[in-house]
Amino acid sequence: MFDSIIHSLLESLGVLIATGVTALIVQSMARLKIRLSAESEAALRSKVQSAIAYAEEYVENLVKTHVVVAADSAKAKLTEAVGNLLAKVPGLNRVDAEKLITEELGKSPFGASAYPAAVK
Repeated sequence: MFDSIIHSLLESLGVLIATGVTALIVQSMARLKIRLSAESEAALRSKVQSAIAYAEEYVENLVKTHVVVAADSAKAKLTEAVGNLLAKVPGLNRVDAEKLITEELGKSPFGASAYPAAVK
C-alpha cells in the first residue's frame, strides 16, 4: 500500500514537472519571438532609412545634371525611395512601402518637407 501511494505521488509530481517545463518553454519561445520581432523591425527600419538616403542623393544628382526639374524632385525622391525599398524587401507591396517611407521621414535627417505626403 505504501508503494502505491509513493507511485501515485511520483506520477503526480512528474505531471507537475512536465507542465512546469512546458510553461517555461512556451514563455522562452514568446520572449524569443519578441526579440526576433524587434530585430526584424530594426532591420526593416534600417532598410527604409537607407532607401530614403539613396533616393535623396540619387535625385539630387539628377537635379544637378538637369535630368529632373527641381520642382519635381520631391515626387521623384519618394518614387525612387519606394522602388529602392521594394527591391530590398521582397513581398512588400507599394502601398506599405510608401507608408513606411513617409512614416520614417519625420525621423529622417532629410526631413519630411523634402517629400510629398503621398503619391496617388
